[in-house]
Amino acid sequence: MIPAVRVHGPDEAAAAVRAAADAGTAVLLLSAPAAAAHGGAGWFLAMAATAAAAAPRAVAGIAVDCADRTGDAQAVLAEAATAPLLRAVIVTGHPAAVQALDALARTRGAAAWTAPPGDVLDLNGVPDPYRACRAWLETRQNRATISAT
Repeated sequence: MIPAVRVHGPDEAAAAVRAAADAGTAVLLLSAPAAAAHGGAGWFLAMAATAAAAAPRAVAGIAVDCADRTGDAQAVLAEAATAPLLRAVIVTGHPAAVQALDALARTRGAAAWTAPPGDVLDLNGVPDPYRACRAWLETRQNRATISAT
């Protein structure tokens, strides 16, 4: 499973990408809850893409949390043509709406999820996001190595 890192701004996104690159892995950049409502559909995509440009192999994708706002999810998906790293919109709306959004997302190489991944590092308020992310990634890599032996 690709490690997901919840980022709330450009400094955290850059730190997560740098930590992943230094660890020799890739991360999913996950937005804050309801980020599409707060920053608009394109803001998080553009911010995450800018961070990813520093180390493209260190970013496995971008997921934007839209909470229960299906209109925001549609707006994010409309931006997908300019955001090739978009992997998912997270939307908790009515199941039929989520299903329709998932069908739309799949035409753009993404998906609609009803929840974020289970194992997420949230960098909100972390004093040193790079260090926290690097330590978390190393712990995950060590666990994977132990379970493989």
